[in-house]
Amino acid sequence: MKLSKQDFMEVIERTPLVSIDLVIRDSKNRILLGRRKNEPAKGKWFVPGSRICKGESLRLKKGTGLKLRVSSLLGTRIDRRSVFGL
Repeated sequence: MKLSKQDFMEVIERTPLVSIDLVIRDSKNRILLGRRKNEPAKGKWFVPGSRICKGESLRLKKGTGLKLRVSSLLGTRIDRRSVFGL
């Protein structure tokens, strides 16, 4: 069965995005920041993060070039914006 374009777009609209933000501290307790390349908040300082796609594994070294260790989960948040509202 193939979905119509309208039905497919509704599925996308209602599907939540999963993303992560990383708080990376060095031995001096400084936090790694980078400037955003994309909207929203292009040019602003943020902690590293990204959307997670289905079947994708988390590779902390990929975006930072650093060898990292996960120490704790700081929290979770639900963003109710639509996919196309970003």
